[in-house]
Amino acid sequence: MESVVPQEITTELTQILSNLLLGDNEIRSNAETAVNERLAHTPELYLLALAQFAVSADTEVMRSFSLVLLRRLLFRPSPTSTTQPNSASTSPLTGTLQHQQQQAYQSQNLPRLTLYDHLSSQTLTTLERLLLHSLQQESSSLVRRKRSIPCVILREKECGDGRPWHALQALAFEMTQAGLPGASGTLSTQNVATGKSARKRAYRVFAGCPNLVMDLQTDAVLGVFQRGLQDVESIDVKQAALLSAVAYLNAAEPGQLSQSLSLMHPMLETLHTLAQMLPTA
Repeated sequence: MESVVPQEITTELTQILSNLLLGDNEIRSNAETAVNERLAHTPELYLLALAQFAVSADTEVMRSFSLVLLRRLLFRPSPTSTTQPNSASTSPLTGTLQHQQQQAYQSQNLPRLTLYDHLSSQTLTTLERLLLHSLQQESSSLVRRKRSIPCVILREKECGDGRPWHALQALAFEMTQAGLPGASGTLSTQNVATGKSARKRAYRVFAGCPNLVMDLQTDAVLGVFQRGLQDVESIDVKQAALLSAVAYLNAAEPGQLSQSLSLMHPMLETLHTLAQMLPTA
């Protein structure tokens, strides 16, 4: 995949991330300071570099760690959101209580902005593209478990901002058919194991973000859930589909619920199958 940041940024980030994983407290502390400094001055550049690292790093550990760190950094409070404007400087010995009360009042009435809130539309588009590539292409089971998390968080955030992510919606629907007869695109050629993994990831995306399907035709959504609940190749896919169906029903409008009775039987069957797999006392 084509690089979205200069090579020197990638090289520097590689060293910083490696130091964050070391056991030496001083080295790790210096690396944390370096991360904070980079995010304070060029947040978009380093968040994109981190997302790219999550896609292209050589080792599973580094790709997995990059995803976890990206999730934390994207939605941490922005440095500018914690600093409130003051009409005059406050002495450390006078006016302290009044100053603290003013800050408390302001913090209650102002939105809590994160680094995500300051990203440009171009950066968000590139970030989405990297995460979608990651969600679809990752081959390691260690990393795949964390793949859907940033996608779900970004989708939920964008729902609140009124910025839809149609590409994630389309990819997740396509992935529910991966490895099955009738699948389209590159997912149609995936082997059994890879196809099962892709289907499981798709349903986990739906489970984490039911709003992703709320604006679609109910019959089409129910068909996707039913197919997952009746998956004959993988109990893991069935379990993920069950979680997504439960999330959908919890978020559905009354009209959608009245049309969703067809989900009850496959949901109960899947639940029964999972219960039988539990160890007996």
